[in-house]
Amino acid sequence: MITFVIPTRNRQECLLSLLGVLERFYAQKSQLFNVVILDNSDKETLSQRVTNLSFSVEYIYSNEQLSVVDNFNQGVNYLSGEYACFIGDDDLISERIFDLAELMKNQAIDAAVVSPKTKAIYFWPGIVDARWGDVGGNLYFSECSGKVRIIDTHSAIQASKSRVCDGPLNLPRAYSGLIAKRCIDQVVEKYGALFGGCSPDIYSSRLLSSVVKRYVVVELPFLVAGASKMSTSAARSERSDIGGLRDNDHIGRFGHLHWDPIIPEFYSPFTVWSQSYLHAEELLGGKFSPSTLAYLYVKCLLFARGNSKHVMNSINLFGNKLQLLMLMAVKSIAVISGYCFDKLPLLINQRPGACTHECSELLDSDNAMQYLDSYIKDIPLNLI
Repeated sequence: MITFVIPTRNRQECLLSLLGVLERFYAQKSQLFNVVILDNSDKETLSQRVTNLSFSVEYIYSNEQLSVVDNFNQGVNYLSGEYACFIGDDDLISERIFDLAELMKNQAIDAAVVSPKTKAIYFWPGIVDARWGDVGGNLYFSECSGKVRIIDTHSAIQASKSRVCDGPLNLPRAYSGLIAKRCIDQVVEKYGALFGGCSPDIYSSRLLSSVVKRYVVVELPFLVAGASKMSTSAARSERSDIGGLRDNDHIGRFGHLHWDPIIPEFYSPFTVWSQSYLHAEELLGGKFSPSTLAYLYVKCLLFARGNSKHVMNSINLFGNKLQLLMLMAVKSIAVISGYCFDKLPLLINQRPGACTHECSELLDSDNAMQYLDSYIKDIPLNLI
């Protein structure tokens, strides 16, 4: 029913732990999934380990300098399940994903993502958060209802267009989501590739939203973000995810990257997401409005300080700077208000992600997922 695609690079410990999770699933759900591993590590040390797994697995190794997008696109060629799930090697998969896939099949649902209301994150040992200190080995999560809500596609697209620098939001996802293979096939047929830009999530999400007919957000952590060393999640926790563009390993792997000058040219989640979204939007015949760019520039000035010259370079491209600056003034109020509103639960709960529960001394993703699955195993999925 599901093909799990796992791109990996030099994080063998994380990958093996995730494969341990899947081994447990195999004992109960043996006919429901297969796995594709895309290994771009410096050395091929996993081939023997993956050939001894119980479940069906395709192992593809390459030591070429592949970008994350090139590596992800390889996986599309190996999809065989009705649904696909691209997932990071340090992330977590719940056994409840099979219940969700069954619901999607019965209800003709094309895509599912974890609801923003559903908070859960696992920190691998060795992670030190700039605010929370040593969080290594800790799992944080909140109560969840199991509600499955049908999303209006048009509204989700409009919301994402106005906040392109905030990530995929409620758009359907291949990466960290569950998506029907038929939708991936449609995107590849129309646009040549599923993944593009310089971020595998938001580019594919925008293209998928143009073909998905029925999709849902799920108030249950069927996928959980993991933060390990060398991951972007860890960099965000340690406040090291902002810096020079071309000297960043993530960007440096793109041999001939075209960076649109209306996007400030430095490395950050805001700029990488915006650049990738813009590539997809242009492929669909659209473009960014001044309001969208004003929001991006405000976010960069407020939360990526030290890069104001790059923001000003982009602002100076506009003929009507007065209009843009007025929009930025309005967006500043909205961004600051939203930031304060989002931080209020953090002040109350005093945990990463404003989560209400935590469990410590979980040494890997297998331990963490066993704990979380025991907590959520009896929560029913209710389509509303």
